Amino acid sequence: MKEQINVKNIINKGSARKKAELLITHYNILEAINNGNKTLKPILNEKEVNELFEGFQTQREINVYNNYRQLNIDIIQYIRELQIKALNFEKYLYQFYLLIKEARKKTEFYEYIEKQVIIEYEEFINYYEALKLFTQKAKYNDEITIKVIDDTFLIPILHFQTNYLSKKSEIEIVEKLKEIKKIRSTEAKIKQIISNEFNYFDEK
Repeated sequence: MKEQINVKNIINKGSARKKAELLITHYNILEAINNGNKTLKPILNEKEVNELFEGFQTQREINVYNNYRQLNIDIIQYIRELQIKALNFEKYLYQFYLLIKEARKKTEFYEYIEKQVIIEYEEFINYYEALKLFTQKAKYNDEITIKVIDDTFLIPILHFQTNYLSKKSEIEIVEKLKEIKKIRSTEAKIKQIISNEFNYFDEK
């Protein structure tokens, strides 16, 4: 990644926002490495980090850094919420799978779980799309963190297919997955999440 970033140019000529983005990306990479990621490497050395921090001279520049740092903290928290929604969806999908295997169909509990699978997925996909749009509106450019958002969206169905489905799987669960994959987010729900949960409002 460092080869794609002109660190020296950002240190010498970059805006306060560019410097903040570079620093936050660096710290996000360090966090990922500390959590066991073996494919990433730090993009800054200690001297470059110090030079970037020294570049925040005015209160406005300091505010730019603090605001972007807070944005990063917020987005990481939103990712945790997305991960919870992913787990909830996968939990109900697995319960539905077990009910089909046990041939417990058309009971009230079966119908409840079947509906809940759709409800949980709708919440999941709307939150995902809202978070993706929010990163664009807020001009959040950390590729590492944005990839985590995309990976989180792909995990539940992929994990379920890998672990539980085979060529001999019940046709009903396969058809349910096809139905789920056709579900799309809604613009109204996305706007509601962005304003109510992310506290972001478009400037008039």
